[in-house]
Amino acid sequence: MISANEQRHYNDDLLTITLASSEKIRPQDMQGIKKINAFFDFKEKYKNFISFTFKNNFLDRTIDISTGLEHWKDIEYFYFNCLKEIVRTSIEKKRPEIKKIRSLNSDLEQIKRLLTEYLIKNVKPVIDSLFERRLIESGFYDIFQSNIMDNENKVIIGPAKTLILNFNYTHTISKYPKNIFANSTGVRVSWIHGSISNPNNPVIFGYGDEKNDEYRDIENLNRNEFLENIKYYRYLRTSNFKDLMSFIDQGFFEVLILGHSCGLSDRTLLSRIFENKKCQKIQIYHYGGFEGYKTTTQEISRHMVDKSEFLKKVFDYDVKYECPQIN
Repeated sequence: MISANEQRHYNDDLLTITLASSEKIRPQDMQGIKKINAFFDFKEKYKNFISFTFKNNFLDRTIDISTGLEHWKDIEYFYFNCLKEIVRTSIEKKRPEIKKIRSLNSDLEQIKRLLTEYLIKNVKPVIDSLFERRLIESGFYDIFQSNIMDNENKVIIGPAKTLILNFNYTHTISKYPKNIFANSTGVRVSWIHGSISNPNNPVIFGYGDEKNDEYRDIENLNRNEFLENIKYYRYLRTSNFKDLMSFIDQGFFEVLILGHSCGLSDRTLLSRIFENKKCQKIQIYHYGGFEGYKTTTQEISRHMVDKSEFLKKVFDYDVKYECPQIN
C-alpha cells in the first residue's frame, strides 16, 4: 500500500521517506538514482532534508555499510555474518535467539520476494524485446564462439558435452545456445539457483559455505531456523545439484566463467567444481580489464585449497577474453 502527502511523505512495505524540504533537492539528482550506489550518494547528500526509515532491519543495516556492498554476493555474505552474530549471542546466553533469527530470515525473504517481483516486471520484458538484438550487436556471439571452437587443449566443447550452469534467475541464458552452437539441442541448461518463471524451481538466495569455521556452531544449536537460508538444503528441491555432480564425474572438463563473481556465498557448489580432479581448465571471460580479471581469480582461489592446482587450472589474463557488455 503506497500513500503520499503533498509529495512530502512516501510509505510502502519496505520504507518510509519524509521530505523536510523539497526546495533544496535538485530534480536531476533524483532522476539519476538508477543504481544502488547512486541511492547511497543521494541519501548522504540530502540527509538533512530527507528522512529514510527502513522497515526491513536487515536492509537498513545493509545500507549502513553500503560502501562495501557491490554485488548480490556481498548481501549474501552480510546475511551470513548477521547469522553468525546471532549464533554467537545464542551460545553466550546458552539459548537460541529464535526471535532474532526469525526476524533476519523474514527480512531476507522480503528482499528475495521484492527482487523476484522486480525481475518479472522490469527485467523480463527487456530480455524478451531487446536482449537478443543487443547481444548480436555487442559482438558477444563472435568472440565467444571463436574462443570455444578454437580450443587447443584437446578438451572438446560442443553441444553434446556442454552444461550451462545458470546462476541467473531469469531466462536470459535461453538467448545464447542457439546462436553459439550450430546444434543447440544437446546443450543442457541448469537453473541451479532457481528461476522466476518456474514455481517448481524457486529462487535460491542465501549462503552456501559449510566449510566455514563457525558452521558447526550453527548446526549444534539444533534449531532449523538457523539453517533456513543455507543453500545446499535448497538444492534438494530439484535434481539440479546432483545432475551437476553427475556431469562433472563423467570425464575431463573445462570451466568457462561469464559474469559470475565466484564469491564465497557459493562455496558449497564452486569448490566441488574447481577442485574436481577432472577439471582441467578455468577460463574467465573478464570485465573491467586486468583488475576485473584479478578480482575473479582472487575469489576462485578461496575455493581451492591447493594453490598449485589453482595456478595450473586458471588461464592467464588475455585481453581477447574480455566479455562484451550489453547496455
